[in-house]
Amino acid sequence: METLKIRDAIPKFNGHGDVGDWIDQVDIAKDLLGLIDLSRVIPLFLEGDAFAVFKQLSEEEKKSEALIKKALKRAFSKSKFEAFAQLCTKKWEPGVSVDVYISQARALVHTIAKDGNLEDVVKVAVVAGMPPEVCSQLQAVPNIDSMPMVELAGVARGLLTKPDLQPSDQYGLLTRGIEPRQRHQRRREVRPPRPWTCFNSLLPGTGKRRGECVSASTLPSRGASASLPLRRLTINGREVMGLIDTGCTQTILGPSFINLSKRGRFPVTAFDGNVIHCDGSASVVVMLGGVSTRVECLISSKMIEGVDAIIGTDVLRHLRILIEKGEVIVRDPPAACAILEKKVEVKGRNFRAHFDGNSWNTCWDWIRPPVILNKVSQYSIPNPIRERFEGEVKRWIKSGWIIPCESRVEDGVIPLMAVVHEKKGKVRPVLDFREVNNFVECSGADADVCSEKLRSWRQWPSKCAMLDLKDAYMQVHVGKECSRHLNVRFQNKSYELQRLGFGLNCGPEIMKAIVSHVLSLDPAIQKACDHYYDDIIVNLGVVSSEKVESHLRKYGLKSKDSVPLNESRVLGLELVQTQNGLMWRRPSMGELNISGKITKRDLFSICGKLVGHFPVGGWLRTAVGFMKRCCTGTSWEDSAGELSISLLEEVISKVERDDPVRGRWNVRPGGNCELWCDASSLAYGAAIVKDGAVIEDGAWLRAKEDGDHINMAELTAVIKGVNLALKWGTTKLDIFVDSASVYSWLKSTLTRDKKIRVSGISEMLIKRRLSILRETLEEYGVNWDVSLVPSSVNKADQLTRVPRDWIIRAKNKTPLPARISYKTVKRTHELHHRGGDVTLHFAQKVDPGVTKDVVKEVIKSCEVCKSISPQPILSVGGSLSVPSNWKRVAIDITHVGSKKFLTVVDCGPSRFAIWREVNQESIPEVVKCIEEIISCMGPMHEIICDNGKTFRSQAFNSLCVKFKITLTFRCAYKPSGNGIVERNHRTIKTMIARTKAPVQECLYWYNMTPNGEESLPPSEQMFKSEWPNPFLSEDRENEECDSSSVEYATGDTVWVKPPNAKCTTKWTTGKVTGVNSRFNIEVDGTPRHISHLRPRCEDELRQKMGEDRSWKGQYEDSGRQEDARPLRNRRAPSYLNDFHLDYQI
Repeated sequence: METLKIRDAIPKFNGHGDVGDWIDQVDIAKDLLGLIDLSRVIPLFLEGDAFAVFKQLSEEEKKSEALIKKALKRAFSKSKFEAFAQLCTKKWEPGVSVDVYISQARALVHTIAKDGNLEDVVKVAVVAGMPPEVCSQLQAVPNIDSMPMVELAGVARGLLTKPDLQPSDQYGLLTRGIEPRQRHQRRREVRPPRPWTCFNSLLPGTGKRRGECVSASTLPSRGASASLPLRRLTINGREVMGLIDTGCTQTILGPSFINLSKRGRFPVTAFDGNVIHCDGSASVVVMLGGVSTRVECLISSKMIEGVDAIIGTDVLRHLRILIEKGEVIVRDPPAACAILEKKVEVKGRNFRAHFDGNSWNTCWDWIRPPVILNKVSQYSIPNPIRERFEGEVKRWIKSGWIIPCESRVEDGVIPLMAVVHEKKGKVRPVLDFREVNNFVECSGADADVCSEKLRSWRQWPSKCAMLDLKDAYMQVHVGKECSRHLNVRFQNKSYELQRLGFGLNCGPEIMKAIVSHVLSLDPAIQKACDHYYDDIIVNLGVVSSEKVESHLRKYGLKSKDSVPLNESRVLGLELVQTQNGLMWRRPSMGELNISGKITKRDLFSICGKLVGHFPVGGWLRTAVGFMKRCCTGTSWEDSAGELSISLLEEVISKVERDDPVRGRWNVRPGGNCELWCDASSLAYGAAIVKDGAVIEDGAWLRAKEDGDHINMAELTAVIKGVNLALKWGTTKLDIFVDSASVYSWLKSTLTRDKKIRVSGISEMLIKRRLSILRETLEEYGVNWDVSLVPSSVNKADQLTRVPRDWIIRAKNKTPLPARISYKTVKRTHELHHRGGDVTLHFAQKVDPGVTKDVVKEVIKSCEVCKSISPQPILSVGGSLSVPSNWKRVAIDITHVGSKKFLTVVDCGPSRFAIWREVNQESIPEVVKCIEEIISCMGPMHEIICDNGKTFRSQAFNSLCVKFKITLTFRCAYKPSGNGIVERNHRTIKTMIARTKAPVQECLYWYNMTPNGEESLPPSEQMFKSEWPNPFLSEDRENEECDSSSVEYATGDTVWVKPPNAKCTTKWTTGKVTGVNSRFNIEVDGTPRHISHLRPRCEDELRQKMGEDRSWKGQYEDSGRQEDARPLRNRRAPSYLNDFHLDYQI
């Protein structure tokens, strides 16, 4: 009877309605019935969503009535913001009692301010009045109910800084019309973005998108509180309950499958932000909606109660899913993926590829239905590598790259063969697609060329990284219409190839299209990356390698870890960081086996390894081509011939000692390039030089029957070299040739100042080629010039040469055992370590076939001869001169007797010299002298000096930094490195020894002496004026002193203004003793200015002293009859007419 009373008193609760009213009814029933604990009774009245919330509670929580009520309130009660939104829109409706309306309004207010705190009302009103984006983010802030208003205001200020925010329509009503059962979902949707993690790759990938990330939306770290979409399904034949989650990209199994797992820890972020670690993974078969799918699943020891698995999009993508009120409806037949995204696909001329969210799938068009006739399952596998080969094939089967299929007798198979990767020590199974390729159309028009990619990448910055796709071709799935023709037989079982195998002629084209399209989906990544099929270079200055790796994983392409450029191998080149920058070199070739029979195939294979696609090959290119020409075999399995084998041994020996395959990696884009060209009767050669280093070269053997004149061949080499230079995008090209005729042709073509003079049958052909050359360079906008150089310095000369004895042996067909000959010469040389002639004399006594070239190689490689009194080497001299004066100066400290002098000599055309005596060679005194010279002459651009401690001092270096002067030190123990100042020392010291004159006097005559017949003296070149010559200045009068224009002459008597004279001071008398200039008159030995002098007339003085005191207007100076100057009219000063002077005598 009591149970009936309880059932009548407490209604059922399924999550709909007001949970607070239902809990109040439960409390009333508890009081009426006198019950103490309802923890075991409440679950009996829960159903639907409410019961699901109860099931997710822990065992301890299920035993507490208060915790059960708290969980129900947390899941189904209104939040303060929802209550405020309903209160703002609350209106009385007809038929509703006023008391009921007031009660509902009071309940909403009580929800907003439960304790009567008006601050809560203000807080809710502030949040609801924000723009919708800010409102939703503020509601998702943890502990917002207890957050002080000051902190809330700070958070709001930060969110309101976005410029594109729109004002709220009405209190930011984001929750208008939300049913109680949907409230927890709405709160989850407005939660701010978190660093969600993809199940598949632990980084952002495909799936339910939040921004650009993936959510593991239904894997919580605490109990779920929503209507859960559950569905029964079969996993490995076992029926289980699964939770449908379109936000997971990988299915997660519960602890009941832990026995199937491969151990490992996989972190997964739940929808509430907490991280949960899965304990392993397993491959299972999932049957859902009549569709069977094998997927790789994660396994977690924690799972929602009542749920055995969370079904992700790796299973759902094959089905059409409809979730309505927690009920999962699977449409049959399966039609569409559960996630709707823009389709990612690539279409080629004869193939198609698309991305389904997890992987790429492709198919191609057949020229005609393929008919495979081959019945051989695999080629012969050597026993030493058989075990590793079979292990790799089994890995293919385990990875699902080839799957079992039904075998038919009439079906042909693709044979398997083993390829040994010597550098990595791996054995790789390879399929022989030659028969299949006959039915597949492939175009190489858009195919990438390795050499072109190398040219492009070498002009990228040094701060780059390399990415390589892992098993690139095996990441691309093949459609059923194509894979059914790709049958493989292994260990008497038939398999079907499911991936894009390496060797299919359209495979590279498909791979290139997929990688290009994936990189182009992000403009920033597309700008910062380039690729050569599956090798990707990343400019780290624009985008990080981690972002590129994440982007590739997002679109189903897995890559290996990125490698910095200076530690990687780029398209077959090994890069190393040196003091001279980033350099490339040949990767290790391993031990080349040249013992036993060498066939034509072996010879050409070794030659390919020696030269390959390397940018720089030097003499090796011509040597390899000459060896191939000397090969006597007709078919690939014939012997290469003794001559070719002996030449091969010699080349390998030389490469081991000095490999020419190396160079600088970084090349400055554009700019000036040098093209060195040469030709011989054997080959053409061209080398591209930039910034002093050969960046690429090429050699082409001439045909045996080529009868062109050598000048014609030189011109052909220039044309081939220009074609090579244009690929580098040069804008300024300097061409260097060693043929005077070709130089004349090119110079006339460039300047067009004279007619090209050519005669013979090749006249029209040469003119046509010169015209093509000019038009090509003009079309590409290249400024070019040509220079003539000697053959000895031509950098392309070695590209056209082979040892002379090779030519003789090739004509006589007499091979020379190079290895034996080299050992004989070396053993003979080690007896005496004499020069080449002596070594050749004794070596030919033992082996008459020894040549000078072999002797030179032995002596060149002898370490003893190189370490003790080595033979001098010929080096090309440089020049210290510069075209401008006082740009570069050479300084040094020298001795003259017991005195020391600091010498400074201009390296420009003037060669002006300055010598300053110093008391001692101390740092302060030398620095002071240099600073004084700079203050007088101005700072120079560069200083060349020796390695003395004075010039190496910090004070001297600081002085150069202050005036921005480049300091260059000559080579130690090589005085010629500063030859200009050394020659000046010798010249001045010789003059001192011969004339016994002081140093400064000899220096004066040095600076007054021209350097050549047509050149000016150093002083005049430096100061642009002529210094006076002592031999010409003894009787030379002052040019500025013109006697005809001077008023005074020597012997005249004048009035002289006294110092500090006033207007009443009487001037003194003086006599002119010299005339220095028009304005400078010497009076009584003192130079005086003409304005301080007045002429004194003696006749006037006598008249004043006598009876006749009147002034005469004119007089003749009878005392100066001998003066050749014209007579002048002299007048009395006008001021004397104003008053009368009366002298008392």
